[in-house]
Amino acid sequence: KAFELVTNDTTIEDSVKVSIIQRLSKASGHLGMVGGQALDMESEGKSIRLETLESIHETKTGALLNFSVMAAVDIAQVEQNIAKNLDEFSHHLGMMFQIKDDLLDVYGDESKLGKKVGSDIVNHKSTYVSLLGKEGAEEKLNNHQYLAMNCLNQISDQYDTSELSDIVVLYYKRDYSRIYKYPIFRMSNLTLS
Repeated sequence: KAFELVTNDTTIEDSVKVSIIQRLSKASGHLGMVGGQALDMESEGKSIRLETLESIHETKTGALLNFSVMAAVDIAQVEQNIAKNLDEFSHHLGMMFQIKDDLLDVYGDESKLGKKVGSDIVNHKSTYVSLLGKEGAEEKLNNHQYLAMNCLNQISDQYDTSELSDIVVLYYKRDYSRIYKYPIFRMSNLTLS
């Protein structure tokens, strides 16, 4: 459906459509979500290095978040330095999301999560918590939050980044994994023309 929406949109220039479709293909294919999921499944029950874990999450959650941000960059046709900042921002946002998810899987409240705490442990999955401990994972989370906000601060004199900043805060502070309950993530208020 995503490809159909992009190709049928008459408000987007054809060259931009091609760029968006290329990004979506990469983000969802073997270089993105599918490849990351395969690597994630291969690593279950195995001890992996932090670099491998980061690669898994950059290609899964991170690739799709990056696509979302960079598709908007393509449509808006912003300057290269702005695009670079937003590309880096989306990387940190994706890492924040996953690190927080790993923390919630161990230390979250089951009544808020809607799932059993500890499922990653039961499934023998390497996580930021299992590799770095709680404090190390929290330190990584804090670092990515700082870097994401820094990316936005670098362009805030040219663009209103307040809604993106709100998303950073939301990811940082969330206490359950179902973020779609937040109004900013409800798609029912949006209409596609």
